[in-house]
Amino acid sequence: GDQDSVIPLTGSRTLVQNLARDLGLKTSIPYRVWFEGKQVGGWTQVYGEELSFATIRGASHEAPFSQPERSLVLIRAFLQGRPLPETFS
Repeated sequence: GDQDSVIPLTGSRTLVQNLARDLGLKTSIPYRVWFEGKQVGGWTQVYGEELSFATIRGASHEAPFSQPERSLVLIRAFLQGRPLPETFS
């Protein structure tokens, strides 16, 4: 979650960017917002076809407890191999 005090957002994003660079992956989907219903669910960026970074807005370290609906959207998208929603639903 973007309010995680255990694993900070900025450190995680930097780590993923460095990993993508080391693997030679280019950004395929630029950093953008994703939606859960009619609200911002978080932010995401995709590198190539292999690596994705996503946050859950308003979530703490255990995201499903603090933002269950947004967490479910992210998990479903991951399991179904789909991108996170780009528009309101």
